[in-house]
Amino acid sequence: MDLKAELRAFLEEENVQPPVWGRSDCSATPVMWARRLGYDVRLPTYSSREEAHGIIARHGSLVAAWDHFLAGTGIVERFGEPELGDVAVVDTRLYGQVGGILARGRILAIRRDEGGFAWFGPVRQFEKVWALS
Repeated sequence: MDLKAELRAFLEEENVQPPVWGRSDCSATPVMWARRLGYDVRLPTYSSREEAHGIIARHGSLVAAWDHFLAGTGIVERFGEPELGDVAVVDTRLYGQVGGILARGRILAIRRDEGGFAWFGPVRQFEKVWALS
């Protein structure tokens, strides 16, 4: 599989879809990417920002929530330099912790509430990176 071409196709497909909480937000989009690569990742059901934040609060942080949902899937923490197609959480000044997919370099594709993706980076400090490649 050509990971770069596959990621480009995924991002282009998702870019034209309206964002929906629980299906294509900043956590669900990386999960859909992981599924596309063959990983069996499940998220709890939620349909609003408030419900998503409730799930995160129960786990203590977005990183802790992702750790919980990725456990047992074969997706593990990436130590060292992030790679194309990995998923990660970063801490932002405006929005707190957000998740995304590593594009090129240390650039993170983050699903925007308004639709499309924000290209965040280059990221100096990741909260955590999980290896999908």
